[in-house]
Amino acid sequence: GRLLEVVDRLGFAVKLSNGEFWTPQRAEAAFEAGCASVDRCLLFARAGDAAATAVVLLRREAAATPAAVVLGEMRGAAAAARLQAHELPCAVAIDPGPWDEASGCCSAHGKVRREVVGRRHGLLLGGGGAGGAGGGG
Repeated sequence: GRLLEVVDRLGFAVKLSNGEFWTPQRAEAAFEAGCASVDRCLLFARAGDAAATAVVLLRREAAATPAAVVLGEMRGAAAAARLQAHELPCAVAIDPGPWDEASGCCSAHGKVRREVVGRRHGLLLGGGGAGGAGGGG
């Protein structure tokens, strides 16, 4: 018979300029697991963008790591995780943090609020949704 494979939530899908439909969660997980300096990572792209922008919260011991070094780590993590070229961000923004309830970046349950982090860096239009890589908040 036929199989149906659910790869991600439709609300997080963005069509990039190369025609690829992209969702951020797989790449975010790869970067969080494979980058020595990255504690948390969120990727943002608008429809028609060539690639995403990464917003990262650095680990305490790596707080002075420049964005260019983080992007290099991401390239290595992307290769190790066999990510597609369009899943690699074109730029990295370092967030000063913290991502907690007091800053509004996390809910009371500890879930990161993508739309709040995106707005802090000017990466979302209006109320979120597909204007960033998903609204999930």
